Amino acid sequence: MDKRLQSFSDDKSFWFSNGSCAHSVSELRDVLLSIDDNTFNHHVNQDKNDISKWLEHVVEDKLLATKLTYDIPKEDFVVAITDRIEQIEEDERFQDAYFSNHIKSIVINQIKKYLGEINSMITNNFDIIEKYERIRVLYKKLDKNDKETIYPEISRTYSTLQKSLSDINNLTK
Repeated sequence: MDKRLQSFSDDKSFWFSNGSCAHSVSELRDVLLSIDDNTFNHHVNQDKNDISKWLEHVVEDKLLATKLTYDIPKEDFVVAITDRIEQIEEDERFQDAYFSNHIKSIVINQIKKYLGEINSMITNNFDIIEKYERIRVLYKKLDKNDKETIYPEISRTYSTLQKSLSDINNLTK
């Protein structure tokens, strides 16, 4: 959530002279709707603008603070604050959508990269299968003693290949 819309602790909240308290900008708007003109004028007048100072220094919304001058009525404060809240919320929605689309783009590109790597591996697996067929043909030409010498290594390699193919098959289920 944007800091400008967050709730502040009591010590950072805006306290009105009538005892009302605004912990956030939206609460400030709500309190402004309920206070009388004397309370408003106590905080906003030609000598001071407590609300504008709070918005600038605590909320850190200088744009809104500069719009709220002492010479505009309380109702215009409410309208300006409402407009600013809506603008910040809209900006957040845009940021979330942008971020979401940006993340989707990264994920899609990563998937495409992995698919490319897998396709390369599959091509290599076809090379492996072809070589395995050649080994089988050559193996048949060996005599019994030579077959017994090389068979354990062929068997281990074949088992590893079968396990890899089984693992790949299980991933697609």
